[in-house]
Amino acid sequence: MSKNIKKILGVSLIIIGVILPFYLVVKEIISGEIFIFSFLAFLVAGFLLYKIDDIIEFETSWVKMKTLRKEIYAKAEEVQRLSDELNKNKQDLRKAIRAFVESFYLSLQIRHKFPIPRKVADVIEKNLDILIEFSFEDEKDLKKWAGEIKKLLGIK
Repeated sequence: MSKNIKKILGVSLIIIGVILPFYLVVKEIISGEIFIFSFLAFLVAGFLLYKIDDIIEFETSWVKMKTLRKEIYAKAEEVQRLSDELNKNKQDLRKAIRAFVESFYLSLQIRHKFPIPRKVADVIEKNLDILIEFSFEDEKDLKKWAGEIKKLLGIK
């Protein structure tokens, strides 16, 4: 049904809804309660028919808005997750830099001392463990690297 026909039918129902109940009451064919019911029924039906396209468009828009709302919340959760991950990476980087700087400084301070004081060796070893944690993706890469280092140092 075309838009214009719906509007014409809607206006017609509204006009009929106003005129017919009055006519029927005047002719004493219907009572007051039926008059009110039929008057309102014709008005509502006419209005709905007149505005049906707007109602359908509103419903479609409402569904689109709900879909967009869900997508926005999903994106917001993803952004929050990425933000949390970024903050964790930032903390890990600071931890690694601190361990590196501390180890480097200690190694410069004790470069002429032999044997290395046990307390300093323990701190450097702890820091190297921290750096190793961030340096390798998995255990396989760590073992490969450890093998290369042992080979370089002549340890079997």
